[in-house]
Amino acid sequence: MIAVDTNILVRYAVKDDRRQTLLATNFLASHQCYVLKTVLLELIWVLSSPLGYQLGRAMVVGRVRHILGLPTVAMEEALQAAQALDWYLGLVQSCRLNQILTNDSGY
Repeated sequence: MIAVDTNILVRYAVKDDRRQTLLATNFLASHQCYVLKTVLLELIWVLSSPLGYQLGRAMVVGRVRHILGLPTVAMEEALQAAQALDWYLGLVQSCRLNQILTNDSGY
């Protein structure tokens, strides 16, 4: 099993560079991969941050769940990660918030 870097997962998730997307897709399809919690956190930050791809929470969670659902991908503490994704998605919905302010948003 190989621990994967955030960049591989970002390329697979956003498909913004044809060559790198193909490399990431082929790698994930042909290797048993392991996602560390720190990589998951960084992936979510890159996908959602104003300094990254600015994807909405539902899209971020959908793409992350897709990756973690691949037959060749295992997640460190998978049950806790799944719960965290549910909380991440549901926090804004359950509290009827429009957004969450972070230092990344520039106030």
